[in-house]
Amino acid sequence: MPTGFEPSRFCWLQFDKTGKMVDGQAMQTFADEIAASAATDVVIISHGWQNDFPVAQALYQTLWSNVLSELEAKGRDPSRIVLGGILWPAKKFDADYDGARMLAAEPRDAGGLLDVGGPVDGGEDIPEDQFIAKLDELSDLLDKADAQQLREAALKVVEHNDAHSAAAFFTVAANVLNVSEEADEELQADAKQILNATSEPQAQALLDAYAAPAMPTLPAGDDGEVLDIGEWIRSVASGTRNAVVWALNKLTYYTMKKRAGVVGAALAEKIATTFGSDIPRVHLVGHSFGARLVTSSANAMGQLGVIPVQSLTLLQGAYSHYGITSGRGVFENVAGHIAGPIIYTHTHNDFACTIAYPIASRFSGDTTLALGDADDVFGAIGANGPQGLDSALLNTLDPAQPEPLAGKVNTVLADSFVRKTSASDAHNNVTNKECGVLVARSMCCAVGNS
Repeated sequence: MPTGFEPSRFCWLQFDKTGKMVDGQAMQTFADEIAASAATDVVIISHGWQNDFPVAQALYQTLWSNVLSELEAKGRDPSRIVLGGILWPAKKFDADYDGARMLAAEPRDAGGLLDVGGPVDGGEDIPEDQFIAKLDELSDLLDKADAQQLREAALKVVEHNDAHSAAAFFTVAANVLNVSEEADEELQADAKQILNATSEPQAQALLDAYAAPAMPTLPAGDDGEVLDIGEWIRSVASGTRNAVVWALNKLTYYTMKKRAGVVGAALAEKIATTFGSDIPRVHLVGHSFGARLVTSSANAMGQLGVIPVQSLTLLQGAYSHYGITSGRGVFENVAGHIAGPIIYTHTHNDFACTIAYPIASRFSGDTTLALGDADDVFGAIGANGPQGLDSALLNTLDPAQPEPLAGKVNTVLADSFVRKTSASDAHNNVTNKECGVLVARSMCCAVGNS
């Protein structure tokens, strides 16, 4: 049966939120396809914060068609490449609600800074129907019992608007999130506000901050002029329902970030137990939170010491720009441990990484830091590339002629090709020809055939 990936073979590798494979035979089917095609290379691709099957399939097919064009130009036989398409329960994160909407009119960069700190003044609360719609989304994100408990707690916050109901709501949210002391440090730091807001004074303070969100420092426009968003700020919702929706959107973000790490580690273990060291060259490709998933998998494979990852290509990765930095990041078994190249695309055209990601990571009313740039401790790797790495590990690619180096962390400023279009925002514009070239050259470099 045609899959849309011909002449390469393709298998779905679907995981649930605990990291368990939905189809217990899927990995064996994957192994059978690898054996049947006498594969030289295995490519595993992960989508980001979107669990819609057709969307994930379209992303993989479009990207792979562009990869194939470059592989064939380099004389590689795509019929001996097997793809594994990850499907994982990644509820959509509302990046617009976390600030991207204010900058969506045209591309922006960090050429200047506008400090618009301070609480929103004059906005009305969100309508009740929008609030209920947000509560209804919980059923897609959480187990039925957790969703119902959180829904009831949220409704009580709106009904009573007091410290007691706020503390009860954030206690339920913390329990649902279930970030333990064993969880990675990045996730613990991100979720700190919700995890700490289980006493009434802390809960009330956080509810107040979410009810009238402060706007952090924002980039100026491409022309260097100050960005005029005064009218936007005055129109932003503020109120108790808004506070609950802010909190629920953060919970979505934290849950997806946690889940990406869990599924990535589970993928590594499943590959190790299925194949041992008897597997062709493994190439990992990830977009958005999927970049966190495959980086987590590469890190776990390094810990297991069984499967050497040949290349790692991260397209607009949604995790900390310190994620692979020794002594600061949670994925220390990645940089310097990949046989071939690591490639990161990054650009401030991507508002989800540049604006929404750091707001979600740091939101506590703090407006003292520039938002989303390389100096922001909460910055994303898809905005700025990796930060704090040993310079000996780094290599900067020319976007027009991106020839990566094996054993290096290769970064490419993607301003020219990861851009907003009529069909897509910049964050999701990663199936273009240039991204396909990066994946293909990463694979070829990994085998000394660049």
